[in-house]
Amino acid sequence: LKPHAQRQHLVQCSILGISSSMLSAEGLWSAPSWPHARFMQLPPPNGFSGDILMPVQYLRFTHVSIRPTFRSGDHSGQPLHELVNDLVSGRTCPTSSLPPLEVVWYNGAWRSLSNRRLWCLKAFMGLVGLTHLMVRVYVRKSLPANFAEKNTTHDGEI
Repeated sequence: LKPHAQRQHLVQCSILGISSSMLSAEGLWSAPSWPHARFMQLPPPNGFSGDILMPVQYLRFTHVSIRPTFRSGDHSGQPLHELVNDLVSGRTCPTSSLPPLEVVWYNGAWRSLSNRRLWCLKAFMGLVGLTHLMVRVYVRKSLPANFAEKNTTHDGEI
């Protein structure tokens, strides 16, 4: 994207300048005034689950490697690079067009169970030069039953 088109895309998607008043209409909650790395080091309040906004840069993967195509959902069978291209071109808005990433609090960090979409969002950020990107996530109350066998990352991998 050209700088002007990129800026317009970011504003249209409410990536920059998100305020709590803007979110209340959508029923989403966002942590107070960014950047707040301290928030990202805190577990969710007891018993909390639901949709909130979180910065992509603080979400960690739960897989060491991922397949190059989506296996389910709206993008089933589609190569990951197609979603990245759609994000870069502005055909897909990272905030409003994608389903929430499913996340859990584990070992002192937010871990994404939506590894392919998280990879696409991080690739998009790198390609357009973003250092901050807020996306919708769904916070699960508990770890999935198969989490221990599926969590193949080592501590500290982002």
